[in-house]
Amino acid sequence: MIEFLVGELYETRRHLQIAMMICGDEKYHKPPEETSTSKIVRQHFPDIPIETADVNELNEEGIQLTKKILQRVEDLCQVAEMSHSLQVIRDINLILDGKTATSVTDAILTQLHSLDASIVRELKQRKFAYIPTGKRAFFENSALLGAEVNEAFPAAVNDIREAGNSLAADLSSAAAFHLMRIVEIGLRELARKMKIKIQKTPLDYAGWKEVVKAIDTKLDARVPKARGPKQVKSLKFKTDILADFKSFEVTRNEIMHCRWRCNPKEAEGLFIRVRDFMQRLAPTISKRGKSDGRQSQSNSV
Repeated sequence: MIEFLVGELYETRRHLQIAMMICGDEKYHKPPEETSTSKIVRQHFPDIPIETADVNELNEEGIQLTKKILQRVEDLCQVAEMSHSLQVIRDINLILDGKTATSVTDAILTQLHSLDASIVRELKQRKFAYIPTGKRAFFENSALLGAEVNEAFPAAVNDIREAGNSLAADLSSAAAFHLMRIVEIGLRELARKMKIKIQKTPLDYAGWKEVVKAIDTKLDARVPKARGPKQVKSLKFKTDILADFKSFEVTRNEIMHCRWRCNPKEAEGLFIRVRDFMQRLAPTISKRGKSDGRQSQSNSV
């Protein structure tokens, strides 16, 4: 699973710039401290200017803001496995917690600059895939076939997302593989909806041809005998659904048995076919279809 985008990781540099600004902004610094001598002088000679010890440390608000930013940077570095940058972050947090050197702003700023350089260096050691703008809609999109398909076929959601990611990355044969898994889920859900039983074999273990043949037999028995619009509708549903399944069976076998390695255009064409097919099949399966299209379903399924 792809957990982050390069753009998000690059945002770490913006976060670090904000942290540096906080460390350099005087409103986030503790006020200068008076020495014991300056207190006595001020008490007895209030009109005489006095010197105080310049304390260049962050106040509590500055510390908490800097730690909050570092947490975001740390999360992204964890995902990208940036071990050196993570160590620098731990060192900065020790300074902020006062567990190492005095929490002087100069020390923190130096470490923040070191962290920025470390992230840039470690980013150069990573490889990232680029998703073209025209294929961005495919990327990490679990609803690629529409909400109604997701509702009718929840078992297909992972394959829908993985098919989209494969299309986005030009992994055409992988996309075809996941698309065929989606169609097979549709086939078996339709068989379940029709209460089809395969002798001596659980439905999920029955072969494609066997399931299609059982659907054909059951649909044939449900076609009204009397001529008219109901018969025409049932026959059309039966003919279309079986033609689709038989066509997809050829594609499925070619993919599964390594006889076809499709190119990006073929993969996108297959995606359109599968999307249209699953969207036509979804109302027959979904719970919503029971009330919205009860008459049409009783004539077909």
